[in-house]
Amino acid sequence: MKTFSCLLIVATMFLISTVESKGKNNQRNNQRNNFHKYFEIYKPKGLTVWYPKSPTLVEVGVEVFLNSSRESNNLHCDICLNTTASDYGKFVMQDDNAVIRAGDNLQYRFSFRYSNGRTSIKNNSFYVAESKIFLQHLRCPSTSIPTTETQLPRAAALQEDIDLLEEIAKDVFEHCNNVTEISKNLYLDSRPAPNLDPKKLYEFTLNELQTMLPKINWNKVLVHTFYYNDGVGFEVMTHIDKLKVLKLSRNFNRTAINDFDDLEESTSTSNYNEDYNDVLPSSG
Repeated sequence: MKTFSCLLIVATMFLISTVESKGKNNQRNNQRNNFHKYFEIYKPKGLTVWYPKSPTLVEVGVEVFLNSSRESNNLHCDICLNTTASDYGKFVMQDDNAVIRAGDNLQYRFSFRYSNGRTSIKNNSFYVAESKIFLQHLRCPSTSIPTTETQLPRAAALQEDIDLLEEIAKDVFEHCNNVTEISKNLYLDSRPAPNLDPKKLYEFTLNELQTMLPKINWNKVLVHTFYYNDGVGFEVMTHIDKLKVLKLSRNFNRTAINDFDDLEESTSTSNYNEDYNDVLPSSG
């Protein structure tokens, strides 16, 4: 990001990546508002539950309660599933012996565990419609992914394009800056309390960033935090995320967030000049 031409190239790639992924993000938003779409019920028996994979999501579980008032949270689930395995961008859970009929009131609890140790739970319910039940002989084998054949290839192709753009962006970074490695680190010019443990420092940084740039999903983007000088250094998930944060932060406050690599380079250059000046002969 040393020259305007390099920045323009990277910004163009970021714009393409944003446009390409917008459709997938809209699809994810629709899915979050319609959790029961993650359920595929089969006749005479069988249930498949799936959920989209995200970079930080490491485990998904679901508890299903059939025709229950659920007045007590201590009820045992009729169907209990969980998985840490994903394929084609999805977590998939199956119960080949589950019996769910049209008209049943299906209540469920999704549980999510993330790579940073955070957990979350989502509850919902729906009545099972006859039109939403699949015949058993039309069911995909358990080794395949139970979704439409047109959605997965497109989602996979979009992810491949985004991954490729990130690699190109990294190459451009290295070419423009004449360096061998570009980090995903940024610097937040904020003053946390001293001696916070890693979890508290992460929570402090997360809260600050969410307040400053609420358009970014920091629960997925923020990876790691650490003390640096009088502020906080933090790592984001991808180089594209880094570009996006730098761009949006300029609209918010030009000095609030900075490229960590530029700060380190400035510090290194300053130290070099001081050492060099120390050995210069005095002019007199």
